[in-house]
Amino acid sequence: MDKKEKRKERKKMKRKQFRRVIAEKEREDEERKMNDPEEQRRAKEMEEEERQRMERERKWLEGMERKRKEEGLGREESKRLQVTFFSLKIEDNN
Repeated sequence: MDKKEKRKERKKMKRKQFRRVIAEKEREDEERKMNDPEEQRRAKEMEEEERQRMERERKWLEGMERKRKEEGLGREESKRLQVTFFSLKIEDNN
């Protein structure tokens, strides 16, 4: 290997070691958070808030779907009545 390749290899190893150290620190940090009662409480609160938000969204969507169906049935019924009315009107004119 020449100097350029050796330097390139050293830089590569240095970056690899740096990433390994960072990953280890992140794992330790995450483990510390998982063992912290305050952090666990916050996580549970966030999960509960998310569950409640999803429930509200589901109910809202169901209400909108129900309303859309009711309006849709209302329109269909209205069209059916109009057709019946016009057909009766045409029969009366004959």
